[in-house]
Amino acid sequence: MVNNLGVSRALVENSRTLLLPTHMHERLGLLKNAKVRLEEKRITPSIDRIAESLNMSKKKVRKLLRYQVLDKPREANTL
Repeated sequence: MVNNLGVSRALVENSRTLLLPTHMHERLGLLKNAKVRLEEKRITPSIDRIAESLNMSKKKVRKLLRYQVLDKPREANTL
């Protein structure tokens, strides 16, 4: 029998789950779609161009890009 307490403790100590609010996921989806649309038009998606296409400030786009890194799922560690 596996020591459940030890496994549970290891998961808590080693996991780094970060939950983003729903509205941030929606904005990240808009950001991704804007980047894809620009690439389809053969335009390099810069912060300026993304901000313009989303009618958003450059500062907000930069902030979203930082959250985009946090939103990527990590590979599950096998025990």
